[in-house]
Amino acid sequence: KWVRKSFWGFGGQGVTLRDDTALDEGYFAQEYLDDEEQDYRVYDGCDFIVCRKPAPGDFRTNKYQGGESVVLSKEEFIAQRGEKLYFDILAQSAFAIDVLHRRFGATDIKVHNGLAYVLEVNRTPRLRIEQSWAEKVIKTWIEEMLKDIS
Repeated sequence: KWVRKSFWGFGGQGVTLRDDTALDEGYFAQEYLDDEEQDYRVYDGCDFIVCRKPAPGDFRTNKYQGGESVVLSKEEFIAQRGEKLYFDILAQSAFAIDVLHRRFGATDIKVHNGLAYVLEVNRTPRLRIEQSWAEKVIKTWIEEMLKDIS
C-alpha cells in the first residue's frame, strides 16, 4: 500500500491510502508502514514526544482528521517504549530538520520494524496539544532565536 500526499496540504487534507503509486501533479507517494497505527510528532529542541493515533476506520493521525494525541514526557516514553527508541526518534528528527536546513520544525515519525522513519518535516507545525506543552515549544524556539541576536 501507498500513501498519496500533496506537496502543499496540511492536516491530512487530500491524503489517501492507495494500492498503486499513480500520481497527479503536485502529489507524491510514500510507502505505507502499517506495523503500528500510531505515529509520533517531535518538536525540534523539545524532549517530549507526541503520540498520535488515528480516528477509528482511518489511517491518518492528524487532529484535523479526528485523530487523537497524547503528550509523553521523556520518562513516560522511555517507560513505555524504551530508551533506545526514544533517542532514535529524536536523532532522526534532528537529522531531518538539519538536512532540510530548517531553523525550527516538527517531524512526524513512524516506527517500522523497531526503527524510526521520518514521514515528513513540518515547517510550520500546528500546536494542537495541551497549552502547557505548547508553551514549552514556544519557549524553546524563542530561546533559540534569542541566541542568534545576542
